[in-house]
Amino acid sequence: MKNFARLFIQLLKEVLNKFILRIPSGAQVIRQVFIPVKAHPKRNQPLTNRTRLIEGFNPKFLKKRPANCVAISYFSPQALSKSIDFRDLNIKKICFYISFLPLLGLLIDILADNLGSNAIQALHIRLGDWSLRFLCITLAITPIQKITKWRGMTHYRQMFGLFSFFYATLHLVGYLYADHAWVWSIIITDIAESSYIWFGLAAYIVLFLLAITSPNAAKKMLGKSWKKLHRYIYPASIAILLHYFWQLKGNLLEPVFYSALIGLLLLFRVLAWFKDRQLNRLMIPKRRSIDETEQ
Repeated sequence: MKNFARLFIQLLKEVLNKFILRIPSGAQVIRQVFIPVKAHPKRNQPLTNRTRLIEGFNPKFLKKRPANCVAISYFSPQALSKSIDFRDLNIKKICFYISFLPLLGLLIDILADNLGSNAIQALHIRLGDWSLRFLCITLAITPIQKITKWRGMTHYRQMFGLFSFFYATLHLVGYLYADHAWVWSIIITDIAESSYIWFGLAAYIVLFLLAITSPNAAKKMLGKSWKKLHRYIYPASIAILLHYFWQLKGNLLEPVFYSALIGLLLLFRVLAWFKDRQLNRLMIPKRRSIDETEQ
């Protein structure tokens, strides 16, 4: 199973490198080092697939060559994964336009009257589902980036997070307009009587704050508080799941699936935080006590 997973990841990287990425030949996917002449493989022996000489090294790289050393390069899967920079990809616009397809499909169903007998409920469920799906994609980007070492995925995380807020806003507008026609007395009464709306409203307030503070100007203005504020996405995701569970009656397959998915994504963050904390403890030297210094 592990070998199959490694083979699949390697195949995925090669497909990305060939059809999507624009990586300069050699320099970023080949790791170049200097080794002593004694450790250099003999010229008359064939080199393996993972170790081969590269003619045409970077001149700046060759100037750093120490005495009695030879330049050698070898294919490195880690170098290939680190060379993937999503800022150089041309798929951000494609992802942006694809994210509007659920809304387009919903509009087509509204015009064709394909929402079923309870059209308002179908409208709420579809908009809410897509807001939750984009939230899951947003939460999945950080684990993918840490596992694959791919860089530049922060902009995609921001974009998908904004789309989650966008569909959540449409979900709220559908509740206020299509369900209650902006009659605030009925809306306030419904909110007071329906406890599941409280969790949805709390989650939407968090998404609204994260959306208005997503630009770089807001990040610079908030400073260290920006990261603390955006960590509220985790309790907001739990509130969304409670909002989803509480309002449904009958089939709970989809809520259970999304709960398991978000639970795994949050568990990954907890384990990563615990691992980083353990490493930080190992790296910080302990101070000697007074008794040890006197001895």
